[in-house]
Amino acid sequence: MLPAPATLSSFGIRPVTTYMPWGAYYHAGRQLDPPLPLPRLNHAQSLVSGEAVFVCPGSNLNEYGTNAPQNGTTYTGKSYTLLTFGLPNECASSSTANSEYWRSLRQPAWPLPSLNALFSIPSNIFLTWNACTDPLPADNTQGYLILRNPVNVFTHPNDGQTYVAGENIGGAIVVAVIPSSQTLSYTDTYPLTCGESVYYRVYAFRYGTDNLNGNNYNAARGRAYNETDFGTAGVTIPEAPAIISVVAVDASCGNNNGNISITASGGTFTGPGTVIFSDPAAWNAKVTVSASGVYILRWTISNGTVCPSSEDDVALDFGDAIQVIARTDLPPPCGTCDHFTVYHR
Repeated sequence: MLPAPATLSSFGIRPVTTYMPWGAYYHAGRQLDPPLPLPRLNHAQSLVSGEAVFVCPGSNLNEYGTNAPQNGTTYTGKSYTLLTFGLPNECASSSTANSEYWRSLRQPAWPLPSLNALFSIPSNIFLTWNACTDPLPADNTQGYLILRNPVNVFTHPNDGQTYVAGENIGGAIVVAVIPSSQTLSYTDTYPLTCGESVYYRVYAFRYGTDNLNGNNYNAARGRAYNETDFGTAGVTIPEAPAIISVVAVDASCGNNNGNISITASGGTFTGPGTVIFSDPAAWNAKVTVSASGVYILRWTISNGTVCPSSEDDVALDFGDAIQVIARTDLPPPCGTCDHFTVYHR
């Protein structure tokens, strides 16, 4: 606070007489003889007691004295109610523009984030990612927040708030908080079975809890997250394949050529004789039996240790081969040919 009148002299500016009321906060001022180099701002209005002058709206760096005009009220404002000491400016034109700019400067950059997830039976999911930009990794002020959700729907973490493992952010759970920008992997324990999925997001952050005001005090203080560039990945165990049908497609004769159209591989049987498969692992294997009769053949899909196997049976009736049991000669209708009838069973 300065009495009225008061003399200011700084940065080589020749002394000038500045009149300010008691209780006013002096945020910016200049004397135009000689003018200061850019960037500069001059708020061309008088102040009343308790008023503050500030950059407004302050949505980017050029509004801090680079954009024209630098003199007037285009990029400045004053108020005795919107006083945000130690926080972004608020003004009538926007209450959030300066806060959003602050937050964009505080969050870490992560160009082209990449996250990979690999499932290992029975319940390990290995996560790996590329590094975010960290100008000074040794200070350990940057790190990563890992979220997990069984559905691919996520809510961004709140700037200004620190989280611990086990907390929920929307429908996702915080899996881990990695306190170093140079740690680029994590193993999560999460069992999966057939037809199930799980999804992950990794957010880069900078800074910790606000040491003066505590956790979740203001979005422009404390921890800052990059909500624009983040890593995403998912793991899906597909549904177990199942046998749709097992169908005999060719009639059998003489215990041979029993072709079966299936959707999996064959292997076991019951019947009066032995069975030979042309290829036990083929979906359309040919079956040859040693004796006629009805055979029950079973086809099975093996789905490993995660998904259960599926199977289906087919019955094939292998009849006897055609046999001639009698021959009857018929009188020739003419002198050039002969006729006979063959009976078979």
